[in-house]
Amino acid sequence: MWHTYERIPYAYWAMGRPILIVDDDPLITEALASLLDLKGFECSTAANGREAIDAISRQRPRLVFLDLQMPVLDGASVVKELRARGESVPIVLMSAALDLAARASELGVPAYLSKPFSDVDLLSVIERFAAA
Repeated sequence: MWHTYERIPYAYWAMGRPILIVDDDPLITEALASLLDLKGFECSTAANGREAIDAISRQRPRLVFLDLQMPVLDGASVVKELRARGESVPIVLMSAALDLAARASELGVPAYLSKPFSDVDLLSVIERFAAA
């Protein structure tokens, strides 16, 4: 599945602030966290939107990978609540939904990953945020 294991030069960008992975599927959160750990990133995970909002308030993550469809509080509701609170954490939406690009645009989220996605896609998104 994941085919590149060397640390990446822009891992320093997130030093001291984790990348938060939010998904109700533990296989996805574990796989993404393992890959990012191998690449030198600190990660944390949340299983639903409510946990994500709490983690964002506590941890101030550098970047959030946020599943769109989850129980308790879905990804769209998380984005809306964070915006209402004035939080400006960068978010990448993740979903298998066919209308993901439109949903991301509606929510004002500039980045998204359509499931399933590759490690190259994931790392490209991180590199784009690190370069900004």
